[in-house]
Amino acid sequence: MTELEKLLNAIKEIVDREKTLQEAKRTRGENFNIFNVLGVTTSEVRLHSAFIAELLNPYGDHGLGEKFLKFFIEEAINKNVADNTIQCFKFDFTSIKDVIVEKDIGPVKGEHGGRIDICIEDNNGSYIIIENKIYAGDQENQMKRYWNYAQKMCESDTNKYRLIYLTLDGHEPSEGSLCGLKSDDYICLSYKYDIISWLNRCVEQSVRHPLIRETIFQYIETLKQLTYSNMDNPNNILEIMSKKEYLDTVFVIANNLNGMICNIINNILHPQLFSLAENKGLKLDFTENDEWMTKSWAGWSFSHPDWNNFYIAMEFERRGLGSLIIGFHRKEDKKYEEIDCWEELWRRTTSKDKNNQNWIWRDFSPSNWNTPNSLKEIIDGKMAERISEEIDKLLECTQGLDV
Repeated sequence: MTELEKLLNAIKEIVDREKTLQEAKRTRGENFNIFNVLGVTTSEVRLHSAFIAELLNPYGDHGLGEKFLKFFIEEAINKNVADNTIQCFKFDFTSIKDVIVEKDIGPVKGEHGGRIDICIEDNNGSYIIIENKIYAGDQENQMKRYWNYAQKMCESDTNKYRLIYLTLDGHEPSEGSLCGLKSDDYICLSYKYDIISWLNRCVEQSVRHPLIRETIFQYIETLKQLTYSNMDNPNNILEIMSKKEYLDTVFVIANNLNGMICNIINNILHPQLFSLAENKGLKLDFTENDEWMTKSWAGWSFSHPDWNNFYIAMEFERRGLGSLIIGFHRKEDKKYEEIDCWEELWRRTTSKDKNNQNWIWRDFSPSNWNTPNSLKEIIDGKMAERISEEIDKLLECTQGLDV
């Protein structure tokens, strides 16, 4: 047996035991999670921004005052800045003026405007500004726009605000979003480490408030699912992978993970999409490549021979096959203003962005394909079935319209 086979077998044994434990938990009702039941686990606005903002609000219904906000400043903000700036952040968590979700700071124009996911202001005019990303991609100039807003409101006093970029894994914003900002102009936080650590302190503080404690606990479990950190005994796998005889094999697997995903998309999904398009009288535009995990705006499209203005497109808004959307994209030679059916098609499609002049779109579920479950669905053909169903719905929206 090769070292690779030994390693995989050893890890499989642990994964199988974990599945057995999780199934036992499920039968006992220990895996019940209201956020999963409601289907909002990946919703940035409806769940994550709303829930975090509620905890950070001293006047929230949790009734614990400013304690959660104080912990957030200690656990998330102060631990992630240079020592010489910790005492300089002039924010009074005992005197809060506003905690706002989706704060409108004006129409987007270049490096100004937009909607801040979470904005907290104290009565002294200091701000905590949080850009919250689950699977959504960065917008052009987004962090720069929010930085400009903070600079304006705080009269360029950098000690009176903190600009936070919050993601599942704590990665950096894109250059297009930063637009020249330096690393000390913002703080990167992760759900996996920073937010879960903060929430654990919140759970401890809520020990005498069972409803609040259990709700926070369920939210922590949701985050562990999203960040793939919900194994009961992850150290067992780490111990095996850390053995000297397996290190070469571990690195071989890690270095080929992206290639494996690209292989599944190029050699399994591609033929399925081609067959799907042919059955519907559409033409597939799909380019096989080895950059599916690193390419910005990766995707494919379907064109209809009788359509003059649109084609159906699917595109990942985030690198790493995250935040997949589907909808109608205008052809390059067509202007938004010249397409008479735009408003009606937008209404029928229930698009998520009325002001977009290129797309009429909505989220595709599952939106994140960089997961074992999504890849399994591609392999067994279920993902192609989902795509087929969504395309049928879009085709129904075009009935009687000159698309």
